[in-house]
Amino acid sequence: MAGSEKRQRGELLQIRLSNEEWTKIWEDADRAGLSAASHARNVLLAAKTIRSVRRPPIDRTAVAQLLATLGQAATELRTLARPSNANEDDRKKIADCLSQISEMRNALMNALRRQP
Repeated sequence: MAGSEKRQRGELLQIRLSNEEWTKIWEDADRAGLSAASHARNVLLAAKTIRSVRRPPIDRTAVAQLLATLGQAATELRTLARPSNANEDDRKKIADCLSQISEMRNALMNALRRQP
């Protein structure tokens, strides 16, 4: 038996969901900081969360503001990278910064569970 199969909960409930229902459950669970199964159990049984907290929920507003700030920084860097504004070394450094900003943007989009 696997470690997770030794637990007291032995019964399994399976349901079919539409894509919209699936997305809503995952988003609600993410906001609650729970796995989808724990969130569903809490909603179905009107139970209080016990030990099943997966991770703290993200502050979506803060992440969105950070994405906007990264976008503004990227725009400024592109302006500085124009041939009339920077020498070759500066353009290389700016290109590296833009690459790092792109990686940060992708990480933030993943945190929001959106496609980069």
